[in-house]
Amino acid sequence: MACDHAHNGGMATWLLEQAAIHFHDSNCVGCEKRQPIRLPNISKFIAQRDADAERARVREEELQRQHQLAFDSRCSARAVLRSTSSVAVATFVDDLQTLDTVRDDASAQRLIESVRLAPELLTVAVTEHLFSLLENGEHWFDEVGLVVLGISPLDPVRLAGCAMRCLSEGRVLDLAAEVAANQVSHVKMEDVRNAVRGLALVACPPRSSSHFDDPRSENPIPLHQIFKHYPEQTALGIENLLSERHPFRVRIGASAVVALASEYPNLPVSLCRSLTTRLARADVLIDVESESELRYVVHDLTQALICAFTSDPNSTDIELMRYFEGASKDGEARLSGVYEKIIREASGSYGNDREIASLDVYRVALRRFVTLAGVSNNEGVVRGILEALRGDPGRLAALAREQMDMLLGAAALADSRLEASKKRSPLVTSPDLLDEIDQETRQSQFRSLRASFARWAIHGAAMDSSGLAVFTDFLARSNALSEGFKAAIVEELPPLMETGIGLSAVLPFLYTTMVGESNLGRAAAATAIGEIGSRRLAELPNMVGEAFLLMLSDPYVIVHKSAVRALRQVRLPDEFHEQVSLALGRLVIVYRGDKDQEFLLTCMDAYTSAERDNDQFKTEAGKVFIAILHKVKPDLLVRQGHRWLLNRLVEVEGYAELVLGLFEHCDSDYEMERVLDLVRGIPINTVGQHISSIKKTVAGDPLDPMVIGTFLEVLTRDGEWDAALYIAQSQLNAIPDNIRMRVRWLLAIQQHCQTEFELLIDQGKIEEALSIGKSWDAALAEINEIHKQNEKTDPFRFISQTP
Repeated sequence: MACDHAHNGGMATWLLEQAAIHFHDSNCVGCEKRQPIRLPNISKFIAQRDADAERARVREEELQRQHQLAFDSRCSARAVLRSTSSVAVATFVDDLQTLDTVRDDASAQRLIESVRLAPELLTVAVTEHLFSLLENGEHWFDEVGLVVLGISPLDPVRLAGCAMRCLSEGRVLDLAAEVAANQVSHVKMEDVRNAVRGLALVACPPRSSSHFDDPRSENPIPLHQIFKHYPEQTALGIENLLSERHPFRVRIGASAVVALASEYPNLPVSLCRSLTTRLARADVLIDVESESELRYVVHDLTQALICAFTSDPNSTDIELMRYFEGASKDGEARLSGVYEKIIREASGSYGNDREIASLDVYRVALRRFVTLAGVSNNEGVVRGILEALRGDPGRLAALAREQMDMLLGAAALADSRLEASKKRSPLVTSPDLLDEIDQETRQSQFRSLRASFARWAIHGAAMDSSGLAVFTDFLARSNALSEGFKAAIVEELPPLMETGIGLSAVLPFLYTTMVGESNLGRAAAATAIGEIGSRRLAELPNMVGEAFLLMLSDPYVIVHKSAVRALRQVRLPDEFHEQVSLALGRLVIVYRGDKDQEFLLTCMDAYTSAERDNDQFKTEAGKVFIAILHKVKPDLLVRQGHRWLLNRLVEVEGYAELVLGLFEHCDSDYEMERVLDLVRGIPINTVGQHISSIKKTVAGDPLDPMVIGTFLEVLTRDGEWDAALYIAQSQLNAIPDNIRMRVRWLLAIQQHCQTEFELLIDQGKIEEALSIGKSWDAALAEINEIHKQNEKTDPFRFISQTP
């Protein structure tokens, strides 16, 4: 929302009427220029807001009246107590009266210290009065009452009951949990079930959804103490929480399982069926209101099931698969997510570096993944498998070595499923767009599965010489494999090539693939060369470099594209430098008129990187590159990935014209920032040659402060004062001098003053330069005054706060 007579603009709120009311309160109250002409009229919203405020005031007054009656009743009880007590006890009662009146920390601390110094102040009558406050729901007294009565517990059963009541109702949880743990032998069995929620919150408080770095004070000791004395009731309380429909309570129940699992591993196993049921049908059995809420619930249930899986992997796996068979697609994905988290946490994907004592748990999970990958067509399940196996096995490398045959078999099965999905001919079945998209997605997933299983097997082979021997035997029989499978294996070979033994074992296979007939194989070999690094590449025989040069000139697109992309990661030895440049130059010539301009830029990037130390590049090939770039789609040039190419052309003639021509093609602030960064790179003392282009660019959008500021920066840097003053004045003239744009106009005044000030300093006119400071100060004072007026309104009044 905006108005020419208002400094403040509108703000985003959940409802439009809230934004309208905020704008009205900030700008329209008392405004003589306001004309209520739109429907619905804002006065209707204001009247409704005022009526709601009046009803809230009436409710507040009634609540205050009830509180006053309760306060008067407490005062009467304390007056009777004071009249029948000693002076010391009467003083203690007076302090209690003060706390009830002012309710501050000092009064509370005075009561606590008094009882610590003189426990005899807690007479039977005083103790009864304090318990009555706790039991009658005087929440202001919960913390002080539990501390005072816990110093010298005259009635531990009653004290434990008050603490358990606070836990069940969610009040002073940390203190109540501590009192309950201290008085655990006096806790009533029937109070345990309802208090589990509070104990779980103390043991494992939920992390804030907006502040993940907030420290959480976890204290699982009270929950452990209660479970130790009342295991059945505690387990029933947890199961009751898990059976709730409210998502937060389900999360609390799952957190309680996690908190107890370390000391009582049989608990999550006993609750495995309940946890699995809730996870498989979380979207049906739990009343979630948003996707984020569902994610939080699924995460906590998954963590609880991981505890069960860790305690008894075989029985938990059977239970998960029992529900997997009848689950929906989303349910299948959630259940398979348990295995995903187990594998990812162990492999180090979550930064977990604790030592793995036994591989039994992960062996079951990996085998289940292999089984699911071979039979499931659920995209969510396959996506989870790919996420778990995305990187290297990390701390599970020993497991990958142990299960290498199974992993290679799984890769072969994924390859066979991929080949089977390609057999359908569009000549037999009429193609459907959605069906084709689904088919391509499945094929992409099969390729990723094949690569992931092969990657883990190769990392396992790198563990020891016996594993390397097994893998070498597998490569010797690779003629029976499909071209795609062999290419996938070649792409994952770099980990084996990190050691001399591994390099010697796989180099024949790699070289054979580089010079082989398979286009997929040669492209994969180029990708593998890019992954091994320049240092390792320099150690390889020259015939490998010669084979790579042949790939740069390969007539098949997939091969020479892979080779060029590999050059962005590695550098061939110096003896191949001239041949590499010639090959890249030929590719630039071939692709300069091709539709694939993205690859053209990649070739040019690789060429400029190879020739970055060649002084002749700026005067010869550099000019040709600038001419080619003028015909490239501008949106490709402003992407972050090609900034290095443009930066290497900074000193080439025509660079400034190329960059200035990109402004009219910027569709977002992101692209504009990239172009402005390129403008700042224009060589010093060359901006003056492009004054007319700069003025034309500024005329296109004289109100953009980023554009104006950048051009003023480069113009004043080169001493082009007349052009700088012209641009500053153009911005000033383009901004309407009204209330709405007043701050922008004042900022433009300051920019103009700054430019003029630097000009006068450059000319040595110090006195005149200092006089400009008055205009600057006047504009700054007015800006500060406008900001001060705007701070009177709260712009966040309609944003809900998390309690």
